Amino acid sequence: MTFTPDKELLEEIGWDSKQYSNHAEFSPKNQKLEDELSNHVDAEVENIRMFYGDNFDVKNLNTGKISGVAWEALKNSWLHNQSKESFKYGVFTGSKGILHCFQDNGDYFKKPEIKQQYESKHPVTNFEKADFCHGKGVNDFIFPDSDKIKVDSDKGILYCVQYLDNLKVN
Repeated sequence: MTFTPDKELLEEIGWDSKQYSNHAEFSPKNQKLEDELSNHVDAEVENIRMFYGDNFDVKNLNTGKISGVAWEALKNSWLHNQSKESFKYGVFTGSKGILHCFQDNGDYFKKPEIKQQYESKHPVTNFEKADFCHGKGVNDFIFPDSDKIKVDSDKGILYCVQYLDNLKVN
């Protein structure tokens, strides 16, 4: 499965087909899923860091912001996955930034009120009560560390844009 984001989002990050992109699919039935997700996020962050270092001479990136958005959205896709179907993650890197794509195959991002809340970054206050849910990640990582958020409510996909200028560390 590959993601096909809107042309506008790809232009916003300065992406072209010669630049780095990757797509992965995860099964919630995997007994070692937490390790798999953690390893995948670490590998993606390293690929992103190398891409910007090699192609744009960017030596220092705030990798915590990159991994925070990716890990939080993937963790939510896993822990809140009611359908128990596989969920997907894609990343595109361009001359101006990064585009993360998340699809959990549930109905959460198909709700118009969720689309409006995420795109406006209105704080989430209604949390699912469960042992694993602390109710902070979206407000603490996804909203502040994403420069732009778009939700495709037809396909149930969350897109998070991070601009390169906001990821550079002096």
